[in-house]
Amino acid sequence: SRCAADRSLRPFRPSPCSSQDWLSYARPTPGWLDRPVEITVFGLGKEGAMKSQIISRGSFNVLGVMTSVRTGTESSDLFGGIWKRFERHRDRIENLAIETAYYGVSFPNPQVDVTEYVAGMAVADDCLAPNGLILRRVDGGQFAVFECALSRIGETYRKILGVWLPGSGYVLAEEAPSYERYPRAGDEEKPVRIHIPVRSPMGTGLPRELMSHGRR
Repeated sequence: SRCAADRSLRPFRPSPCSSQDWLSYARPTPGWLDRPVEITVFGLGKEGAMKSQIISRGSFNVLGVMTSVRTGTESSDLFGGIWKRFERHRDRIENLAIETAYYGVSFPNPQVDVTEYVAGMAVADDCLAPNGLILRRVDGGQFAVFECALSRIGETYRKILGVWLPGSGYVLAEEAPSYERYPRAGDEEKPVRIHIPVRSPMGTGLPRELMSHGRR
């Protein structure tokens, strides 16, 4: 996935917003969209190891604002500005949203060093994009999911790509989008869930170390 990042250790992305001002709305969330399937947990029992879930998740639509981000230009100010644009349209987006979480989705672009970053919310399949907003389809598939504090997103991305991925038995599915799922307003103390699209190099869906032992 072309997350806004240095391709040698990507994806790396700073915190999307330097403050929590844009997260000021709360209502109950059904939570159905993030139910994991085929879970495998890595890193348990290893001191200091990263913990992840491997999940299969279906496709969904995201409605929001989109910005093309060139590798090397990433900064907290840049992503803070993107989310401020989202804030200007938030009421319209929330009226159409099917859950209360926020999404930051990095879509692949034909240009190798460019990511199309959408800040938005999940909407129904039959939703039409109002003027001034963009509607994109987030393809489903297999994802490695990591939880972290909002302030540690960049650090977590570096560890995922630089430490976890090389020893995981998976490879990055670069044709698929990656995304962060931010907690609903009022739940800012809850972790951000980073979704990294992955696949087995052998095409089995299982990491190499599990192929001979079956699912755990």
